[in-house]
Amino acid sequence: SRSNHVRQVRLSGTALTLVGPARCFAGEAEPELQRRILESAHGSAADILVVDIGRGASELAVDTYLDADISVTVTLPEPAAVEQTYAFLRTVLVRAFVEAPTPSAHVVRQILSSPKGEAMPTFRALFEYVERSCPEEWEAVREARADFSPVLVMNRCQNRADRDMLRGMTDGLLMRWGIEANPLGTLDEDEVAHQAARWRRPLLTTYPSSVIATGIERIGSQIMSLI
Repeated sequence: SRSNHVRQVRLSGTALTLVGPARCFAGEAEPELQRRILESAHGSAADILVVDIGRGASELAVDTYLDADISVTVTLPEPAAVEQTYAFLRTVLVRAFVEAPTPSAHVVRQILSSPKGEAMPTFRALFEYVERSCPEEWEAVREARADFSPVLVMNRCQNRADRDMLRGMTDGLLMRWGIEANPLGTLDEDEVAHQAARWRRPLLTTYPSSVIATGIERIGSQIMSLI
């Protein structure tokens, strides 16, 4: 049956349950499989659900990102990864501020359909135009913008320059889009992460004193404080 395509597995040595595909099915539509995984996870008795939406920007992935209580974007200190992160966040931004059935998105759509709006070079310029030209509608747009604060983590850092890329991304989002991101922190490259993956063992319980385990626990505590 189709329900057999998704399974729940308790991770040994933890209080965690992993929900995912039982195996790969040739020709199966990925969005449909993702929906079944989400449905199975939402049907569990867990107090907290952690959803890995992967690297794509499908409609389901974007909606899951926007619907989550806390959405964390993990990227790498590499040009291609950073560019992909910007592309994903831009897709999310368009969905939240242009396509959404909300009063703020309605205002933005009206402006973008005008000759003035078509010439807007950045989202920041668009927000500033709404503030200047539509003071009555600005409050709804301002509140929506304040609610959109991407939480960012830079993973697999090897030096200070890699770690500084997180601040660079945060500054870029504010300068170009007028969006204040939350730079949650960085995680350093650590060989034990690869070892745990090869042995198919939980990283935190297998190497609890490692550098990356300490970093994950620190960032995890910060995420919990946001909930």
